[in-house]
Amino acid sequence: MWILSGAILFFLSVYYPPQSDKLWAEDHETLAEIEINGDEIYIENVRDFSYILKMKEDYYNESYNLNSLEEVNYILTHFKNPAFAHAFLSFNFGNKKLIISVEARREENEEFSILKGAFRGYELIFVLSSEEDSLGRRIFTDKDETYFYTLDLTEKEKKDLFLGFMEFGKDLEKNPQWYNTLTSSSTILFFDILNKNRERDEKIFKGFEVFLPAYSAKYFYENEILKENPKNINSLNKCLNDVYENSENLNNFSNNLRVCASKS
Repeated sequence: MWILSGAILFFLSVYYPPQSDKLWAEDHETLAEIEINGDEIYIENVRDFSYILKMKEDYYNESYNLNSLEEVNYILTHFKNPAFAHAFLSFNFGNKKLIISVEARREENEEFSILKGAFRGYELIFVLSSEEDSLGRRIFTDKDETYFYTLDLTEKEKKDLFLGFMEFGKDLEKNPQWYNTLTSSSTILFFDILNKNRERDEKIFKGFEVFLPAYSAKYFYENEILKENPKNINSLNKCLNDVYENSENLNNFSNNLRVCASKS
């Protein structure tokens, strides 16, 4: 039944292109708008929802200078079935942090289905958000086990990676795309941009792990893309839950996140 439904969705999508004017879920309703001016990138509508102490829905506008980019983090949140995970890229500009995520754009009251996503059942959304928004929801609401890594990149690779994501986002503003569970993910887009701009002589073979983010950390570590060995990294969930149960320093999620990552 699911296969038949998926096949119907796929064939319909051939005749009906992806749309941008549907009734979207609240967290997928407002799209970020990107302006690139040399080393300066200006983004309108960075999503900043909060799911920790009380629900908050907000957006802000921010400028990012490529010369201030210090670090890029690769973050995996594992679903209840640990064979499945979602990847986020966090770009650290010192006192500014920006999460990038490629996701299925859900309509109002619609839930995500891995199988539906394999048959063009969703449009694609390029989410730009605060760390508290995307990671706070995964950790405190969805209870997804979350793992925090640092990418081992040159300064040029970091800048090229961020610019590559921004160019993808700008193109998506004009040309909506279908989401696909296997071929549309933050991990795949990250891998393709990095391989295109990699300063080292050899390109990295795209193994099956790139298509299955839950297995990507070990693969990236073995290919010298991650600094940390995944065998030595623990989930952040317990530490962050302890922080928000016992600490008075609740207003700086990004700082609390990194304190917990340093302990994992």
